[in-house]
Amino acid sequence: MIAFLRGKIAGVNSDHVVMDVQGVGYKVYVAPSLAATFRLGQEALLHTQLVWREDGPTLYGFADPRERDFFVLVQTVPGIGPKVALGVVAAGIDRVSRAVVEEDMAFLRGLSGVGRKTADRLVVDLRDRLSGLVPDAAGPEREGSGVRPMEDVVAALSALGYNEREIQSIMPVLRREWKEGREPEEMIRLALSQLAHR
Repeated sequence: MIAFLRGKIAGVNSDHVVMDVQGVGYKVYVAPSLAATFRLGQEALLHTQLVWREDGPTLYGFADPRERDFFVLVQTVPGIGPKVALGVVAAGIDRVSRAVVEEDMAFLRGLSGVGRKTADRLVVDLRDRLSGLVPDAAGPEREGSGVRPMEDVVAALSALGYNEREIQSIMPVLRREWKEGREPEEMIRLALSQLAHR
């Protein structure tokens, strides 16, 4: 698997870029908003996911690993292929996660390539898996509150080698502590403490 590419931008189009990596040109499909940030000759790093289809392999690129992992997760929903998944990711991981957990069907149906049935499947298939990333709406609000603090903690634990099952096992504790106003650094220490006793 090609996890990332680092090189110069040799071509820019609305839905893909061409990266020159040591003399080899890689065509990488990206969201239009990301493509618009690149200029010819610019040094760039893209986190990538290789997708195999009937017509051959295709590379999809993202600004950070969280987007790539969310891209993979969304494709576990029946009826969603890589092109639709790319559009879902482009709408914002935090915003889409909240829409799924809160069953905001109007927002989900407004995503490119997502109709009523697909929106329903997004909620049914991903709600429980994403609920740990979205703070309880009934909890106290903090300045800058959102799903990012919890996502940062999950990303940190994943980087330390913990798998999804292990992380999900301590999510109830993390959600409770988040609502009490803990900072991400404190939550990571708490998470490690909880995991050490399991």
